[in-house]
Amino acid sequence: MKQECFSVYDRRTQYFNVPFFSPTIESGKRSFMEVAKNPETLLHRYPEDYELFHVGSFNDETGSFEPMHPVPGLTATQVVVQTPKEVV
Repeated sequence: MKQECFSVYDRRTQYFNVPFFSPTIESGKRSFMEVAKNPETLLHRYPEDYELFHVGSFNDETGSFEPMHPVPGLTATQVVVQTPKEVV
């Protein structure tokens, strides 16, 4: 079965995080969205720093990996709803 491969880029530290795999591009985006929506994660606290990239695919039947030039998919800022701070 083919699995899509993704990595989250951290603009602040300027590196790609360890990749993760998901059955489809849409399910990979959904996984990223779940993490970004969680207030306890760095993606939620600093959404301007993080972006999801599709970096290839992996065939778990043949063991072959097909890398590709990273393709941007979604930013954490697009996911996190910025709520205005309370005015005191």
